[in-house]
Amino acid sequence: LREQGVPYQVVNGLAFYQRKEIKDVLAYLHVLNNPRNDVALLRIINAPTRGIGKSTITRLADHANTHGISILDAAREAGMVEGLAKKAVISVAKFVNLIDKLGTRATSSLEEIVGFVLTESVYREVLENSESEEDEDRLANIEEFLTAAKEFDAQHPDDGGLERFLEDSSLAADTDAFDTENDHVTLMTMHGAKGLEFPVVFIVACEQGLLPHERSRHDEKQLEEERRLLFVGITRAMEELELSYAQYRSFRGQSAPTIPSPFLL
Repeated sequence: LREQGVPYQVVNGLAFYQRKEIKDVLAYLHVLNNPRNDVALLRIINAPTRGIGKSTITRLADHANTHGISILDAAREAGMVEGLAKKAVISVAKFVNLIDKLGTRATSSLEEIVGFVLTESVYREVLENSESEEDEDRLANIEEFLTAAKEFDAQHPDDGGLERFLEDSSLAADTDAFDTENDHVTLMTMHGAKGLEFPVVFIVACEQGLLPHERSRHDEKQLEEERRLLFVGITRAMEELELSYAQYRSFRGQSAPTIPSPFLL
């Protein structure tokens, strides 16, 4: 919808670029693009958790303010920061080393940069090791972000790069908050559509693993719940209904053939 310039509204959910995990990854990219971006740096200095607490961050910010330098530069001289414990100095030094290591890939393809950030920052690893369903969704979102990076590289073979992508993503974030008075496509989950009706309804990605969801595959009760959910979606349409599935879907940077949802039959 963004590519085609079609206005839309996300109902009962966060737009992609407004999600915490996507904002975190973008913050890493902003620091790589501009190491003096203190706002982005403060977002990621302890994300994922790496033992850099609020008091440490406050002391670094105060030191940066006093000496007229960026917070990253203050972190580089953490040993000289007043009141900083030895343990905190070590944690900050490790973070600086991480940023420097990430910086070595700043001119690579966007897909390579994002993949490197997710691996080296252990952001992906933390989500993979979590048993939380919410973290499982977050993991899927950052993998989708990797797919977006790959698509960006393909669309901009000559005029791409990190800075161009960050400019485009900030425009996308602005588009996510467009004026709701205008005519627009309404995006929502089928759970969120209960009790509502629309003249035209599109149910996309009717594919095995998405609808029904992968998590319901081996549980007959959950499978039935997924079937009921599709019925809810179908009955939201007043005049026209379109069900669709992709022949190939890109996920986690890889394009693979899909299996149509068994519910379609």
